[in-house]
Formats: sequence, C-alpha cells, structure tokens
Amino acid sequence: SWNLGREASTADDVVFVESILTALSDVDGIDASEPVAMGFSNGAGMVHKLAMESTRFVAIAPLSSQLLVSNQPQPDDPPVSVLQLHGVDDDIVPYAGGEAVMGHTFMTAETSAATWAAHNRCSATATETASGEHVRLEWEGCSAGAAVVHYRLSGVGHDLPTDIEGDTVDLV
Repeated sequence: SWNLGREASTADDVVFVESILTALSDVDGIDASEPVAMGFSNGAGMVHKLAMESTRFVAIAPLSSQLLVSNQPQPDDPPVSVLQLHGVDDDIVPYAGGEAVMGHTFMTAETSAATWAAHNRCSATATETASGEHVRLEWEGCSAGAAVVHYRLSGVGHDLPTDIEGDTVDLV
C-alpha cells in the first residue's frame, strides 16, 4: 500500500511519483506539466498527500477517503482542485471520520472537502445540489482557478456507483 505514515512501508512515495512524472516528461505525446492524481481508498489518501507534499499537481480526485487529522494542507502549500467522492455507508474509511483501518484517524468527509476549500480560499459555505439520490457540494470562488467539489453518496459503502452524473468515470 502507499505509505501514509502508519503502513509497514518506509518508502518515500511522493519522491517515487515525482520520479515517474519526470521520466514521463521526456516521452513524446505525454504532457506531464500539470498532472492530476486520482486514487481509491489508500490511493485516495496518497493523492491527498501528493497535493500537500508536491508542487506539481494541479488537481486531485480522492475516491473513498478523506484527509487525515494528522495531515492537512498548510498555508504555503499551493492551491489544488479537489473532486472528492465518498459513500455515507463506508465501513472502511467512515464518512463521519474517526479511526479506521491501519489506525489512521480521518476527518469527516465533508470537513475534509471544506478544509481544501478553506486552503484554496473558496467561499466558506458549499452550495448543495441534488445529483440523483446523492448530493453534490461545491465551494465556489476559489483562488487561482481552483475548484472544490464533494459528492455525498447515499447508500454507498466503500465502493463507487458507476452512474454518478451519468458516468462516474467521465465525471472523474
């Protein structure tokens, strides 16, 4: 798994990912100048970490995980757009936050998104819009062209439905 701080691995996964981006910069047909990171579960925790510890990423899509209480964006971290999707019935990484698998302590999913919104100097309150049986929360007016959107997925556990906004993959 990705090293978020409590895993058995001691690898510096941020350096590893940045090395991949550097290698891809020399490949014809690949533009690695403004990368977007997407991850699910532990991988989502990793993309949060990448957004905070690397200056290369312009956006992240953490799916089924939120910020750790012990690791939040700092004032000197660059703004980054965030698309966060999380099921309210998740029993692996609880939507309501708290201690989860591997001993990590998570913020609530909505507090995580609001933390990114505050970091990106977005409006303090999210606009809530129904999206089928789910709810889309969007913080507007963010600095530097950043965006923060969170989906509260009703009746969803530690997985993702395929039909959010028509097609989940297209949305992400």
